[in-house]
Amino acid sequence: MHAGDARHARSESAVSSFNTPPHVPEIESLHDSASRPAVFIQWQADAKFFLSTERALLQSSTSRLMLQHFLHVTCIQLAAKPLRSNPFLTHVMPIACCDDLLMHAVLALSGSHIGFQNSGSPDIRKQTEQHYSFVISSLRHEFSHLSSLHRAKNLRLLLVLMVLCHVEVGKVTPRHDKHSLSLTKIVSDVCEGAMFAHLRASRFLILKLRQQPDVSETAEDREIRGFVLEVYAYLVSVAHITPYGTLGSSTLPVDDFVTSLGPLHEFNVFGSLLGCGSALFEKIPLIAQLYRQRLEERSTGQTGHDSLARCNELLASLKAWKSPPLMPDMAGFQADHDSTGEMYRQALLIYLELAIHGSPVVHPKLIYQIQNHIDTILSLRSNMASSPYESVLMWPAMMVGSCLIKEDQRQYTLNEWLVLHCRMNHFKQAITLLKLLWEDEDEAAYGPLGLHLMMHKHSIKLCMA
Repeated sequence: MHAGDARHARSESAVSSFNTPPHVPEIESLHDSASRPAVFIQWQADAKFFLSTERALLQSSTSRLMLQHFLHVTCIQLAAKPLRSNPFLTHVMPIACCDDLLMHAVLALSGSHIGFQNSGSPDIRKQTEQHYSFVISSLRHEFSHLSSLHRAKNLRLLLVLMVLCHVEVGKVTPRHDKHSLSLTKIVSDVCEGAMFAHLRASRFLILKLRQQPDVSETAEDREIRGFVLEVYAYLVSVAHITPYGTLGSSTLPVDDFVTSLGPLHEFNVFGSLLGCGSALFEKIPLIAQLYRQRLEERSTGQTGHDSLARCNELLASLKAWKSPPLMPDMAGFQADHDSTGEMYRQALLIYLELAIHGSPVVHPKLIYQIQNHIDTILSLRSNMASSPYESVLMWPAMMVGSCLIKEDQRQYTLNEWLVLHCRMNHFKQAITLLKLLWEDEDEAAYGPLGLHLMMHKHSIKLCMA
């Protein structure tokens, strides 16, 4: 039996049988009595699992339905992989069946997905809130005891946070009982971009993990480490949709493990999100930084020879880029693999050419140049059928959408790209942002800078995933 099939079989068998910068000030240092959830979840060092007084799947029959939804629907939409090699199924689920904290995170994610599709189900809303509150309160407890974080626990918390980053519970109606852990605040935080708090907490753990020896790391833990690093790198990269990141607290440092992704290729699990071209993803935050620098130089009258030279180096690199080889488990998706990589390359060329221009006022010649990239991207997109690569197409969709001036292309991008595949709250947020951009009469309401202006003007923190 293939290793991936074995993991899949183990997960199905097990299932059937039953806000933070590097120094972490945003994870509240609560007293134990306040930080522990109603169902206390505790780390078991020997077993390397978080176990609770009540198993996560035994919360209610609704929880078991939520798990079925995750297995058959949600996990398919999280990775650019076929089901048989999707790490959310082959790696996350076998652990979640033993680890209650991870299972609560998985169920919260599934519940938020169901809730987005069917917001009228009170049982789903109630159970999603409960699973989410257990995860948040447990994380607060763990981060208030940082000295006790060892490598195995560190890695497990990272995995929980990577699942939690995908949770959107903005449509959940908060409860107000004594165990709800101020769910009004939790829901509000998520609406305002709580994913960035999860990412900052993740960065803290990654930096800590890099300082810890890996001599006792098992082969399974090594693959989990590769998986969480890839998910983190992807989420941080696509967060750079504007020259200024997002807003205020939703900014993230750019580390070498985000801009130099070569080491991730050493993991067998690689390719969940970056397989169409990791060399492209590592350029996204670099171009965002150069774009910001070019804008500042233009505003102060500087010549910016160094920044322009770096822009031209990146431009040459993008023009020379070739699609990487297709991984064996993606057989049958060669055309989609090549098209997705090319869509990212064209979107990056849009980003970079606007950065080189370095001004909010866009000239007709540049708009024509950008339009050529848009036409190429939309042509490639229209030829893609249902594909695992749908999971990673939101960033180029937003880059294209921010520069659209033709009404028919705007409607196609909304109705045939974003709305058609709208599966979580951040897609609705993205659609709203694009509509605001298109309706704004400010001449600067164009491109990634226009997205930033709209986000600032309307207090929107867009979570990209």
